[in-house]
Amino acid sequence: MRKAIFGVCTALALACGPGARAQTLEHASLATGGKELFNYLVIAVAERIDAFRKSGLDVEISDFPGGQKSMESLVGGSLDFAVGTYDNTIFLQAKGVDVVDVALLNYSAGLVIALNKQRAATYTGPKDLKGLTFGVSSPGSATQRTLNTLLAQGGLAPTDISVVGVGAGAGAVATLEAGQIDGFCHADPVVSKVLADGGFVPLIDTRNEAGMTQLYGGRIAGVGVLTTPAVIKARPELVQKMVNAIVRTEAWIKKASVDEMMAVIPPEFYGRDRALYRQALAAQKDAIAVDGITPPDAVQRTWDVTKTPTLMRHGQEIDLSATYDNRFAQAVPKE
Repeated sequence: MRKAIFGVCTALALACGPGARAQTLEHASLATGGKELFNYLVIAVAERIDAFRKSGLDVEISDFPGGQKSMESLVGGSLDFAVGTYDNTIFLQAKGVDVVDVALLNYSAGLVIALNKQRAATYTGPKDLKGLTFGVSSPGSATQRTLNTLLAQGGLAPTDISVVGVGAGAGAVATLEAGQIDGFCHADPVVSKVLADGGFVPLIDTRNEAGMTQLYGGRIAGVGVLTTPAVIKARPELVQKMVNAIVRTEAWIKKASVDEMMAVIPPEFYGRDRALYRQALAAQKDAIAVDGITPPDAVQRTWDVTKTPTLMRHGQEIDLSATYDNRFAQAVPKE
């Protein structure tokens, strides 16, 4: 059956090439968890360069204040796709729910874990985080799971700290700077703004190679476009069109300068902090995937971190081959 589906995908991928742009657009629903965050930047750029329409899609995007809600909507069957961290596929499979990564967006968590200055002054290691309160985009989201990875390195369980959902954008910045929390785990552009104001000190910065190595040992399968086996089986042509749009956008980003990217990014994403946003974008541009393909070594590295006893039940079996599907990315027409 999988070979048959692939055959359909390949044929339809060719049909979705540059010569077929006048066709009727196919509707697709997709969720994000804070579209202005850097983790979802490929989606924002895809909208601005018209990549979805050029791939034959009319995409309806639902933007939630955190990734947990978007994943719940995908699993519940109300969405075709959700953008989320690859590790969702692992955690959900452990609960008996299958979700598949069909196009990788970046190789990095893109997150920063930080403490306020007072707490940071006495910090010696992850074990010191016990009993503290952290701000995350939303409870249960990738920001909390990344924080849990650091806790595990200190032998702590997720329940050893408290988490507060702060959302994304300007509201998140205001909440984090209100002085009511001990630390946070979040993404840009929130992170750059909060750190620039000087109230917090980064412990782990996965926006750079050193931070990725410190937390994960190298590059990981970061954020991807996720869907369900049911959607892949029933609508392979829709999946192919979505992946075509993603890979087309990644190719555009790879060739674009930072200033060319800034020209298409919605102004509301950076507000009055254009220079700070540009600086953060320049530092993270290389972490964006180039061809939508999820590298097996990055999958394995993600799993090696995820399977720690405090994050997964001891000895739990996971079929990694069922968590990602590179066939659609490999079938994208060359332009």
